[in-house]
Amino acid sequence: MDTKKIDEVLRLHRLYLGNDPEGKKAYLVGAYLAEADLCRVNLSRANLYGVDLTRANLVGAYLTGANLQRIKGAVFFQAEGYICIAQEGYITIGHQRHSRETWAAFSDTDIKKMDGDPILWNKHKTTILSMNV
Repeated sequence: MDTKKIDEVLRLHRLYLGNDPEGKKAYLVGAYLAEADLCRVNLSRANLYGVDLTRANLVGAYLTGANLQRIKGAVFFQAEGYICIAQEGYITIGHQRHSRETWAAFSDTDIKKMDGDPILWNKHKTTILSMNV
């Protein structure tokens, strides 16, 4: 799928999410989106089955309700309203993207400064840090 086609699918998906009758739910099954800039793109409820997201920028992407089965190049974990994404040694939670080692070193104060909940972080930290692509 070329860039123009992907842009059109995303445009129609935005309309779909806004309940516009011209809109259409994104169906990107098996699409090659490696290295794509999907920063802050709303992919809620999109069908992303089998998509290749290797090195794609997913910082702040909205993925609630999206089909994330058999994704290539990324591992997802959802807990208590947060979606965590692991890609090649980096983990993204919300708008924060850091190396696995940096996340492991964060203190409760660091997490709080990111508008995070240290209790939730400590509850899921082991699972999140063990995510591998």
